[in-house]
Amino acid sequence: MYRKWGVEAEFFVVYIREAHPWPRNTKKKGKTILPEPSTLVERKGHAQTCRRDLKLSIPMLLDGMDNKAGDAYAAWPDRIYVVNKAGRIAFRGGPGPFGFRPADAEKALLMLLGRWPGIL
Repeated sequence: MYRKWGVEAEFFVVYIREAHPWPRNTKKKGKTILPEPSTLVERKGHAQTCRRDLKLSIPMLLDGMDNKAGDAYAAWPDRIYVVNKAGRIAFRGGPGPFGFRPADAEKALLMLLGRWPGIL
């Protein structure tokens, strides 16, 4: 969606607390497993590792150590949201990755953009 609609809407990944913290930085089945950070600098480093390992081009924001964004959006372990210009939630996906409904998120986005079939 970011590649397709990024010119018409803003997209962000918000990096929140670790979903599966591990006692040390290690590799498991080709994936980097990271410990729960204790400082914002460590969390930023984890976010940069995530961006690099997943080859993300979407802009990334960093939740604070107080986890306010993650708590406010019930974002753990991860979710897809569509938020309108007024800051109201237009779509809230289920907990990911199994609760992701990208087609429904895209429909909500297109409705906000006035691009969904049937919207004049």
